[in-house]
Amino acid sequence: ARTARVQPQTMSRTLERAERDGLVERTPHPEDGRRRVVAVTEAGKRAWDTARHIEREVLPDDPDLRRRLLQVLRST
Repeated sequence: ARTARVQPQTMSRTLERAERDGLVERTPHPEDGRRRVVAVTEAGKRAWDTARHIEREVLPDDPDLRRRLLQVLRST
């Protein structure tokens, strides 16, 4: 959650939806029962590849534009 700059509850809900949609699998951590291990499924990998392809098609290879778009996204 910290890396994604969201609250833990937000990350938990996001992972619940991703798991429900078959994009990730969550299993108990082998040593810490309070934690879960998240693994991307084959469907999740395909969805990621599709999203990256769309991103490359829609956004030009312009580092300045990408930087400005990231600034806008982070400010919301």
